[in-house]
Amino acid sequence: MFWTKKSFTDNDVLEVAMEIRMLDQKTEEETPLIAGGMLEWAKKNPSNQSKVHKAMGIVHGIVAGSYRGKASDFDKFFRLIIIKAFNYGFGMNFGKTMYRDHMRLRKKMDKDYFSGIKEGKEQVNTGENFYLKNRLTW
Repeated sequence: MFWTKKSFTDNDVLEVAMEIRMLDQKTEEETPLIAGGMLEWAKKNPSNQSKVHKAMGIVHGIVAGSYRGKASDFDKFFRLIIIKAFNYGFGMNFGKTMYRDHMRLRKKMDKDYFSGIKEGKEQVNTGENFYLKNRLTW
């Protein structure tokens, strides 16, 4: 059997997942609640859906900007981060669903998602909160 050593540590995963979760929770606290929930809001208007896709792209960019391992291990790292960051506990485990949505948008090559990735990487480099700015436009 071949054992391959991953180029990131469990500590790296936990640090970035905690950063994503804290960013998301802080943003939820600072933005107004959406009447009817985000899914209904996104279904009403295609521009709303593009804002959600961009927010997801920003999260992807934050993970990509924080990653310091081999490029071949990035997808494993990304999957672990998203699942840890969005699993909130019994009955509220959204991590796998979020990961599938990210992969669907990547495969579809959604332009809003990819523009969000650029902003997420810039957020890591500059410290400016593009995730919050995007959410405030909702």
